[in-house]
Amino acid sequence: MLVEAAAPAGDETVSLDAVERLVGVLGDCWPVVLHRPRRFGAQFAVDAVSCDEALTSGMTMWRTATELVGLPQWPVVRAEVATVDEMDRELDSWRHTSGRGDGRCLAHAGARGAQ
Repeated sequence: MLVEAAAPAGDETVSLDAVERLVGVLGDCWPVVLHRPRRFGAQFAVDAVSCDEALTSGMTMWRTATELVGLPQWPVVRAEVATVDEMDRELDSWRHTSGRGDGRCLAHAGARGAQ
């Protein structure tokens, strides 16, 4: 699941430290956070039987996590879910077109998930 929020009009910003606190709250879901002063987000794993369920569950996780760490409740401007199979297809496509990538990150994530 990938979720991004952006500041509405105005001068409000968010610090990197605040966004990094999401990692602690979403820690069991292998989070990666994204930060710009007027935009922040997170990519994290959601266990669900369908993309619809993942989106609903993931958005609940997002709202809870951002509230717990005191981040502003800015409008969500992006919410995306993908199955593991779809992510694998995207990675394979990237490898094919770029001629790069040896799968170490994917293998590491898979090994971590098997623990």
